[in-house]
Amino acid sequence: MRDWNDFQYILALEEGGTMKHAADLLGTNATTVSRHIKRVSEELGVMLFSVNKGGDWKITPEGQKLADEARKFRSSLELMDFEELNQK
Repeated sequence: MRDWNDFQYILALEEGGTMKHAADLLGTNATTVSRHIKRVSEELGVMLFSVNKGGDWKITPEGQKLADEARKFRSSLELMDFEELNQK
């Protein structure tokens, strides 16, 4: 997985708890969220989330590690002063 976009789907599902809520957070649809989560899980060879009968998604320990790193990266991006970078 080399695409920041994939991390956003993982974070949205973790934060939203359901495919629909994650889709709403990202301005897309639940099918797109599901497709990204499935592809990343297959690519990494680990389950990132489990789902209960009510449709709520719970992040696995492996998924949590990935989400924690994605959150750190997102925070770093938010703290960057892009205007300062452009002046150099």
